[in-house]
Amino acid sequence: MLWALGQPAALVGLLLAYFGGLILRRTVHYFAEPRGVYGASWVEPRRDVDPFGAVAAAVGGVGWGRAPSERCRIWGVVAAPLVIIAISIGVLGVYQALGYSSVPLELDSGSDVLHGAPGEPVEQCVLAFGVGLLAFGLVALIPIPPLDGWRILTALNKRPSLGFQKADYWLGEQNLGIAILLACLLLPIFRGLPVLLALLDLVITPVLRAWV
Repeated sequence: MLWALGQPAALVGLLLAYFGGLILRRTVHYFAEPRGVYGASWVEPRRDVDPFGAVAAAVGGVGWGRAPSERCRIWGVVAAPLVIIAISIGVLGVYQALGYSSVPLELDSGSDVLHGAPGEPVEQCVLAFGVGLLAFGLVALIPIPPLDGWRILTALNKRPSLGFQKADYWLGEQNLGIAILLACLLLPIFRGLPVLLALLDLVITPVLRAWV
């Protein structure tokens, strides 16, 4: 989000996308957990916000939430990113349906939007919100701890090998996964872009252009 400081409306959209992603994810998890686990609380920042994910969002434009609770059923872990992605597509559809054109979708890549593509304030905000949500959902599916994708991979691996258990220990308990994610998001080593943003562009940019 620091890249978007020169575009306040885009910054607001990215902030809404990050916290909106956290709330949507938590909402799905809430219904996928046994009743009474969290009492009456729906969203708890201390439980839902991953400090490193928040730093990633602030510096790189996209972040993640805390690893899902072991009590969250696997269908909830799978459904949460998919719900976020579906809603993001709907937001982008609304952007196009309203005839917004100051930030033309065919000219901007996903990383451009995450860095604060210029345009009319309302249009900037809506586009940044949609792209930010899409990036949040896609990142959550990456199979690296503490992301939801790792929990999904673990659930699929019914009989983990010794190598998988060692990977789980180093990537999860020793926070090597977080170090890898931050490096992939912050170090510009792929055509001037961090690896993670370059990979997100492969998905987000075609989605943007599909709405033209």
